[in-house]
Amino acid sequence: MGYAGGDKQDPTYHTLGDQTECVQIDFDPTVISYAELVDLMLALHDPGADSGHTQYDSLVLAQDEQQLQTARERVQAASARLGKPLATRIETLKKFWPAEDYHQKFYLRKDRTLLAQFRGMFGDDEVALRDSTAAMRVNGYASLGGTQARLDGEVESFGLSEPVRAHLDSLVGETAVGAACALP
Repeated sequence: MGYAGGDKQDPTYHTLGDQTECVQIDFDPTVISYAELVDLMLALHDPGADSGHTQYDSLVLAQDEQQLQTARERVQAASARLGKPLATRIETLKKFWPAEDYHQKFYLRKDRTLLAQFRGMFGDDEVALRDSTAAMRVNGYASLGGTQARLDGEVESFGLSEPVRAHLDSLVGETAVGAACALP
């Protein structure tokens, strides 16, 4: 979580200026392409809706000219598919400003059991917590955004104690039960 897309230096949540709230994604192009990431971003919200405020704009940032061209092509294709112009801004990234610590790993921080595990790993080192891939993945599961099968395939890599693994399993299991109960 952070801010980008504007000129305001050292933005904070309360002094954003012309920056937009966004996430920075580090990805392996042999696993998923930049074009696929842009398509996914466009599918996860209404890219045609004007947010009314720069803070919440639909924004695609590119690292270089190739990504910029790919983003333009993907947004144009989505616009044609939806039959309307998109409000999505496409720009070259100037700088990504990480958000304040309390905005990082929001769901993990709300869960005392998970947070205690990562405090045991990183102490009060907020940069280590923010930059941890394991913390990022656990935060995703804590937000109820993963499946049991996917968790089972990667939980070993998180370095969690058995009780914390069981706790995370129970969170993900609750999601599966809720989804099953919602079926007609």
